[in-house]
Amino acid sequence: MIKFIKKHKIYVLTFITPILLYFIILFVKHIYPFGNIANIAYDENLQYEQFFNFYYNVLHGSSNINYSLYKSLGGSLVGLWGYYLASPINLILLFFNEMNVLNFVFLATSIKIGLCSLFFAVFIKYRFKKLKDIHVLMLAVAYSFTQYVVGQMANIMWLDGVYMLPLLLYFTEKYLNDNKKLGLYITFILTIIFNWYTGYMNCLFTFIYFVYRLICIEHDKNKHINKLNLFKKIVKFGFIELLSVLGSAVIFLPIVISQLNSRSFSTTNLFEFSTNGSFFNIFRGFMIGSENPSTAITLYCSIFAFILIFYYIFYKKINSFEKKTTLIFALIMIFSLFFKPLEYIWHGMLSVNSFQYRFLYVCILTVLLLPAAILNKNEKLDKELVKKIIFGSILAFLAFDLLIRFSPKRLWVQIVILLLYYFIICLFKKDKFKMPLIFTLFMFEILINAYLLVGNSYTLDKDYYLNYSANEKKMINQIKNSDNDFYRIETNIDRDIKRNSFISNESLAYSYSTIEQYTSTYDQTTGYFLANLGYSRNVFPTFYHEPILPVDSLLGVKYLLTDVNYDGFELRKEFNSYNGKKVYENEYALSLGMNSSSDILKVKYNGNPFEYINEIYSGILGRNIQLFKLYDITENKIDSLNYEYNTNQDNNSNIIYFRFNLAPSEITIKRDNNLEEKYESYWLTHNVLVLGNDSEKHTLKVKNIDKSKYELQFYSFDLELFESIISEIKENSINFEKIEDGNIKFIASGEYALLTIPYSDSWNITINGKKTEPLKGADGLLVIPLSDEVNHVNMKYKVKGKELGLFVTILSACVFTIFCIFDNKLFNKKVNS
Repeated sequence: MIKFIKKHKIYVLTFITPILLYFIILFVKHIYPFGNIANIAYDENLQYEQFFNFYYNVLHGSSNINYSLYKSLGGSLVGLWGYYLASPINLILLFFNEMNVLNFVFLATSIKIGLCSLFFAVFIKYRFKKLKDIHVLMLAVAYSFTQYVVGQMANIMWLDGVYMLPLLLYFTEKYLNDNKKLGLYITFILTIIFNWYTGYMNCLFTFIYFVYRLICIEHDKNKHINKLNLFKKIVKFGFIELLSVLGSAVIFLPIVISQLNSRSFSTTNLFEFSTNGSFFNIFRGFMIGSENPSTAITLYCSIFAFILIFYYIFYKKINSFEKKTTLIFALIMIFSLFFKPLEYIWHGMLSVNSFQYRFLYVCILTVLLLPAAILNKNEKLDKELVKKIIFGSILAFLAFDLLIRFSPKRLWVQIVILLLYYFIICLFKKDKFKMPLIFTLFMFEILINAYLLVGNSYTLDKDYYLNYSANEKKMINQIKNSDNDFYRIETNIDRDIKRNSFISNESLAYSYSTIEQYTSTYDQTTGYFLANLGYSRNVFPTFYHEPILPVDSLLGVKYLLTDVNYDGFELRKEFNSYNGKKVYENEYALSLGMNSSSDILKVKYNGNPFEYINEIYSGILGRNIQLFKLYDITENKIDSLNYEYNTNQDNNSNIIYFRFNLAPSEITIKRDNNLEEKYESYWLTHNVLVLGNDSEKHTLKVKNIDKSKYELQFYSFDLELFESIISEIKENSINFEKIEDGNIKFIASGEYALLTIPYSDSWNITINGKKTEPLKGADGLLVIPLSDEVNHVNMKYKVKGKELGLFVTILSACVFTIFCIFDNKLFNKKVNS
């Protein structure tokens, strides 16, 4: 082992060094495990930690990826696994207990950062043969611990693409030099499997890189370019890459099919000319501590690398053709960040709403090729050129500061570090100390950049997080221990302890069925259905703000974890209160399925959730049901943008609900004596909200509403009628024998069985042994036509694409093997001749 380490010490150092830098930043920022701030931020806090808890349960056999009733109304989690969880590093969850997500995140992030540096070192050392080890280490750290990796550390699943990219380029170089294809083929497959999203970016970049390198190599060998020969080699490489994509089909194809019902491709503005700011602002992105994620283009990869990038541009002793080709390649990549249609292409034809420039790491790698080429020459730097670059850069940064202000501290830190590099490179006399001083300054600026970049991103208290998680599990377990039937649980208070929060996947973490969902791999059918019912206005994400009693009951929401006593929910005093929440039970909650008339198949959303709910219940019972009726409320106009509404107290128990037909962003509402709250128009969109029981007087104050554009609708919900309807539905309920993830059995009679799970043709359904196709009812739910007097229904969910994917993978491997045999014979003939 010691001999191995000594022989490969540069690779050991490149793996360990960025991990140590990571430790230092966590220590200085008091972030776990070196402080009391949890090491999760952004979506890692809002989403991923819940996914990691779920995956822990999957790995330990208590949850299911193929189909889970814990994913909103139910659905396949293959797409979610492929996007968030497919990394092999996530398998270390096997060795943690379910309360140790923070430890897992710490270890997984450390490993991924180390691999980014290690694989970049492997690539750069092979690509530039004369690089000194200390230069390899500096470049590897510049790639693995700067803008993208530190800035996107919370998007841990994208780091798989960062460490796989240089490995792909290493095998691309091996292919260019020695016609070695197997490593390239396998690495392409793995990068797609580990994370298909960054895998797509890696495949696209690797192809462009191959073309660039092929042009350089062909010109260097022959002093000219044979276009036909070049075209043949490009086609051959493209064929290998295509075979690799097909080779990943055993995993990738089921993911693709699953994703087809998720977020749609955005091609609306794909070819519309638009840019991300000014092209000259890209220079600003080389400023130390430039924010990432950000809407600004940030290419900082050390000030030392920045100096060498411009040194490469102005240095005259580099082969003219190679320099022009390299700069064109670099400009293409930088222009991809600047020109929006190209940005859309890199994002997989998607217009992203957050975390812009998700492919930034491929551009950082590209610009690092320029300092690598300079350092590979092993020549003393031209002091006069370095002087011009450093002082020219200082003047440029000061000029840009006059146009749009930098942070003063960051600007002067940048200038001081530039001057220190000038002093060491140009003025310091003792050559043997120059490189150690440059390396020390380089490491110092990398740490300063990371310190500024992390900023105050991490704010969650570790002890609070752990206590909340432990208490929430206790709360859910006490319900499960007392009730073995199928039901759904909802809450409008989560770890943020506020009514409106993005944390909406706790059902996956704590293993219970629910309604809301917040994941980039959501099901559109479910999203539209829940939005149409009035829970939220957006299809993505779907949030549960508060109960809509007839909808909660229809969907089997039996328990509500909250601090407010809503109509229709009764406090369960025997249950303990945790995390500021009590357990309320909905006595009207239905089971997973019910008998229905054929009218349920005709129900369509007409733009009004109140009427839609009426139609659903009418469809179930086969007659006209009017649970919701327009409510005539007293309106008092305070001024042109502010109104007050007062209910007319009646001697009944009807519940008053309201909504805006559109959701302007500036509206605020105040219900009775409660606090003012926003009626959101974007991510956390509100739709139907409750005002109160009509047996009491209620007041709604609305601010900043333009009545010429927006209508406020009030509806009265007939609770007495609803009670009789629920009793009728329960009398004709379905007898469930088994309700498990992807496996449901029940006995039913009647015309149709309506299940409150999303419609999907992936269900394999048999009735009394005969195969039956599912139907869509209520514009989103699964309906099964019944035929006999007694129907024994057996449902099994089958993930599409598994068998076909396996066949395509085997076929790809066979074709690749045959291709290699014939191609190697041709290659050997050329070499021998």
